[in-house]
Amino acid sequence: MATLRLRERLQMKAKLENKLLMIVAISILLTIIIVFFPSSGMRIILGLPFLLFFPGYALVAALFPRRSDLDGIERVALSFGLSIAVVPLAGLILNYTPWGIKLYPILLSLALFILVMSGIAWYRQTKFPQEERLNISLRLRLPSWRDQPRVDKILYLGLAVVILGAVGVLSYVIVVPKAEEEFTEFYIMGLEGKEEGYPTEFVMAGDRVVQVSYGGDRVFEEEFGGVTIGIVNHEGEEASYQVKAQINGKEVRLWQNEQWMDEVGPIVLADEEDQELDIGFAPREICGSSSLVAAALQGEREMVVTQVERFEANDYVQIKVADKGTIEFAQVEEVDADGSIIKLNTALRYDHEEGTAVTEYQKVEFVLYKNGQPYFEGDESLHLWITVSEAPQE
Repeated sequence: MATLRLRERLQMKAKLENKLLMIVAISILLTIIIVFFPSSGMRIILGLPFLLFFPGYALVAALFPRRSDLDGIERVALSFGLSIAVVPLAGLILNYTPWGIKLYPILLSLALFILVMSGIAWYRQTKFPQEERLNISLRLRLPSWRDQPRVDKILYLGLAVVILGAVGVLSYVIVVPKAEEEFTEFYIMGLEGKEEGYPTEFVMAGDRVVQVSYGGDRVFEEEFGGVTIGIVNHEGEEASYQVKAQINGKEVRLWQNEQWMDEVGPIVLADEEDQELDIGFAPREICGSSSLVAAALQGEREMVVTQVERFEANDYVQIKVADKGTIEFAQVEEVDADGSIIKLNTALRYDHEEGTAVTEYQKVEFVLYKNGQPYFEGDESLHLWITVSEAPQE
């Protein structure tokens, strides 16, 4: 009898009145906290129901304003399900707006959605008698542990372990912040700071560059090709950078601040600081140019050409594919001057007819150093492809 009275005393009844008003108030409170107290833990406590429950609940209340439309379990399940559908949809719509998917646009758009749906739900509920309006009451009665079957006890214990585990994982995620990836952003841009208009063709007179083409009709009489390099520090700490340049693996000097130098730097950047610099470079050698004496077939590694002057091992060559409208690149392994043969590192992928042009391309690499050590390795370095021809004799 004493146990029965204790259970009756522990019986709890929570009657949720003015639920929509409460949801709107919490949404407004969350907005204020995020704007004025961005590091507060309350943003997480209030943010979870704000994202996972409030939008769906307001929408369900607007669609089904009468108490008899849905039972409590259906209404709660739909609230979670529709919230999971509404939030990504709001993000998708914001992605096509000038505001984008950012904290404040998402916060304000969801708060506005909740406010509008709550207003519609309240208006529709006023059309029904008081006894038909939505009014959720939750009753929680503590069951007698001694009277439960063994299977139910095992299930209760399992459920308790799952709930405690979920709370523990959530607490760990909240307390221990995820370590952000540490990296450096390195990029190059062409004319007018755009991802186009890079120097591609150089003309040399003797050992000096006299003309540079940036594609199309953008040709300038100058002694170096110009690019803009950009560095952004996301390392979480201050870092010192240097930039060097190589052409076909050989270091070349860079032009900056009206002088030639072996490297650009040191460039000291604080965390999240960035810097862009205008630099120039100039090739030292003229590219080789030739054509096939005989057809070179797919799978072969040797090409017989008209002349091999200026071609060397490790050079890169371009072979134009006339019938396919494509270009094939290959690297030279060996040059046989006596037989006018160019041997490649890899087999050809296409057939090439007699007379096909074979042109050397030089690979310009921009090498980034962080705290004195190369930051990128191999093909990860930024590079351009250029051709260098000889100026016509006057």
